[in-house]
Amino acid sequence: MVLDTDGVVQADSFSLLNGSGSGKEEIEAVRTGSRGSAHGLHKLEASDSQSQGAAAGSTYVMYYASSIVYDGNMLGVLVMSVPVQDIVNQVRATSARLTPVFIVTCLVVLIVSFAISKVITRPIEELTGVIEKMSRGEVHQRVKVTGNSELSRLGAAFNAMSEQLERIEQNRNEFVSDVSHELRTPLSSMKILIESMLYDENIDIERHKEFLTDVNKEIDRLTNIIGDLLLLVSMEHVPTLMHTSILHLDELVYGVVKRMEPLAQRKGIELSFHAGSEAVVRASELKLQQALTNLIDNAIKYTQEGGHVDVLVAARQDRAGVCVSDTGIGIPEEDIKHIVERFYRVEKARSRSAGGTGLGLSIVEKIVKMHGGTLDIQSREGEGTTIIFSLPLWTQPELEE
Repeated sequence: MVLDTDGVVQADSFSLLNGSGSGKEEIEAVRTGSRGSAHGLHKLEASDSQSQGAAAGSTYVMYYASSIVYDGNMLGVLVMSVPVQDIVNQVRATSARLTPVFIVTCLVVLIVSFAISKVITRPIEELTGVIEKMSRGEVHQRVKVTGNSELSRLGAAFNAMSEQLERIEQNRNEFVSDVSHELRTPLSSMKILIESMLYDENIDIERHKEFLTDVNKEIDRLTNIIGDLLLLVSMEHVPTLMHTSILHLDELVYGVVKRMEPLAQRKGIELSFHAGSEAVVRASELKLQQALTNLIDNAIKYTQEGGHVDVLVAARQDRAGVCVSDTGIGIPEEDIKHIVERFYRVEKARSRSAGGTGLGLSIVEKIVKMHGGTLDIQSREGEGTTIIFSLPLWTQPELEE
């Protein structure tokens, strides 16, 4: 269509609209000079469609309008109209076909998302349930660990923590049971002895003294157990508060050996001391004396008359070692790994008749570990025992210039 500047059709392809006006937005925009060209999509009535030569039933037409300019003056407007009903129909058909696909896709995505969320949340729910059970005191709980995902590593860490808590709980129960048993034994003995003195009207003075002597021994034994327990507890809870100083280990060990010589002589045991190169360590003097006293006392206690106990101090590379070796009754191989446990006794070799509390080696191990050392136990039943502990050598720091 060709329109003049007043918007009246002067000519069209089918000669159907001559002399008529058109009020389309894009035509008016070009005619008034606000735009040089414009286009738009319009839905026409059936009569308008036929009058513009569109196919029967076509309703959507695309208009493109452009100004006609000659010698700088606008002479009119040229308009092209193209029926696009086929395109609209195709879009509608495509939309109709895609709608069920879209719905099915959404359903599939929802189902898959739900399944994935269940897979992800199931281990978390299981872990949460296990944690709730543990909070009620059921420390034996575990979670199933599969794969190598973050959740799997979390489950493995949780199982390790659960095992540690269960071990702590078991150790605590065993410790309470052992302490109760150890304390009950001397108390029961004292009760029997005291009742014998109370209810036996014909007891003589010698018998009376014998009973009181036994009661005194049981009290000493009870005191030793309580003292060792308090020492263990103090080392468990305040390992960083110990007072340390620079010590010559050979001199310290020699002093302990000299104090233990009368005990060895009374039992007819030879106690010897040997020192190699100078060994200087930074440690707590009182705690090392406690550890050495326990080791030498054990060696003397479980060595028969006529035997000997050798104590050796040596330094090698960056470690200082103390070796206590005896010719005593030894420890069965299957008991060596348990011998440092609290109240652990070998039935024959560590009987209560020897007078021990069952805490000596536990205390030694704690003291050695507090100083960053290691403890090694070697023994053959019937041949003797050798216990070696080593500590880091102290090296004097260089003075700043």
